[in-house]
Amino acid sequence: MLQISDELDDELDDEALLAKSKRDLEACEAFAVMTWEKAGRLLKGVETDRKAAINPYAVSLEPDRWEADGLFSGPGMTVREARQHVKGLQFAWLDEFGGDIGEATPATQAGPR
Repeated sequence: MLQISDELDDELDDEALLAKSKRDLEACEAFAVMTWEKAGRLLKGVETDRKAAINPYAVSLEPDRWEADGLFSGPGMTVREARQHVKGLQFAWLDEFGGDIGEATPATQAGPR
């Protein structure tokens, strides 16, 4: 994701800009899938199929809506495919390395600090 912003200053011809835009779109879609999968782990009583293709334009944390919203239909990528597009993203999530992030509490519900 850092590469996307780092390349903004590059002078690109039309062909290179189109190729970059396609790569950037795939990276953003992959980021949506990875974030959905990560957040989905916090949903109690909900199991996600990590091998299913996920439509990045239909992600939500409302399992009752997933089918109707087309989460598992249309264009998409598996979590494994998404990881390939955003290599290194797991380094942003400390709990992937056994770090304690405590109980997840939505920011809107968090009390004063």
